[in-house]
Amino acid sequence: MNALIIDDDPRSLDAMSLLLGTWGYRAYAARSPAEACGLVEMQGVRPDLILADHDERSAGSGMDTIAAIRAACGSSIPALVLCADLAKCSRRADGGSVPVLEKPVTPSRLRAVIADVARRGGRLTP
Repeated sequence: MNALIIDDDPRSLDAMSLLLGTWGYRAYAARSPAEACGLVEMQGVRPDLILADHDERSAGSGMDTIAAIRAACGSSIPALVLCADLAKCSRRADGGSVPVLEKPVTPSRLRAVIADVARRGGRLTP
């Protein structure tokens, strides 16, 4: 199982990669939407899960990144948006299909939401 994690904070990116690795995912880390799309388009990474940070300082983050990766892969990959300030993010993005979690998120909460996304999407069970 491949997880693509997009976050501009290197500490968050490393921590999330390590955590998902302990759950059986092969974590691919990207510090920007452009880097994430490069992993998919140029290196052939095919994620089974996308975790995208919402960063209001940069254009093309969060749902835009998820949409671009889904388009490049040609499938509706299960995804989550992580947001440091829920007041600046909607609780659910993309018409309610993508959960938005406030950072920091506990490992148990993250795992539960991933399991819920998997149930709805019919995929993912590391």
